[in-house]
Amino acid sequence: MSLVAALNLQQFHPPRRQRGIAVIMAILIAALAASVASFMMWQQQVWARQVENLTALAQANAVSQAALEWTRMILAEDLKSGDIDHPGEVWATVVPALPV
Repeated sequence: MSLVAALNLQQFHPPRRQRGIAVIMAILIAALAASVASFMMWQQQVWARQVENLTALAQANAVSQAALEWTRMILAEDLKSGDIDHPGEVWATVVPALPV
């Protein structure tokens, strides 16, 4: 068998060991791609949760700021109305809880 014929034969029929390595490499590449995709999905879920948390924080800050302003207004009105304080005044009423 000539050298050219041997090289052509080897090109079309790689040894079994090389085919095994090619299969292992394909499996490793598929596993790596699955790992990268899994990490990206996990990272997206983390980012979505961070956005939800920041939205809830902004809402809680807005509610607390509004409550402080409302309290200042009520106490300023009470100061103008008289010197006697009693549990029936507006500032003494229970405010229902707000879900945030």
